[in-house]
Amino acid sequence: MKRLAFVALLVAICLPGLLGANAWLENSDVDRYVEMARGEMCEVPFCYRPAVPWLAALLAFPAVTSLRLVSLVCTVGAYLCVDRIVALTGGNRTRAGWLFAASFPVAAYGASGYIDASVLLVLAAGT
Repeated sequence: MKRLAFVALLVAICLPGLLGANAWLENSDVDRYVEMARGEMCEVPFCYRPAVPWLAALLAFPAVTSLRLVSLVCTVGAYLCVDRIVALTGGNRTRAGWLFAASFPVAAYGASGYIDASVLLVLAAGT
């Protein structure tokens, strides 16, 4: 039940980003990922990061919204991985959940057009 509460908290924290309130974060980098999600070719170094734009292209939303949704799903997935790691090591899951939810990567990139949330998921799943 606590896990569901923290997932809801993460969604609430990321909701402004999903709705476009964190547009101050987005610059030409996000524009490049949007181009990739639309199927256009992109220059180096963006062409070496195709996974998230490819997943976003599979969704039936505008490219920016799809990128934000993929980031949100990756953020929730990273939380679930971190929660599992803390549970296996006998740590305080509630404290870890609060720390994760209040961290900068969640607040700034949790539902943005960047690919940072996917990197967070890969790092959390790989440990």
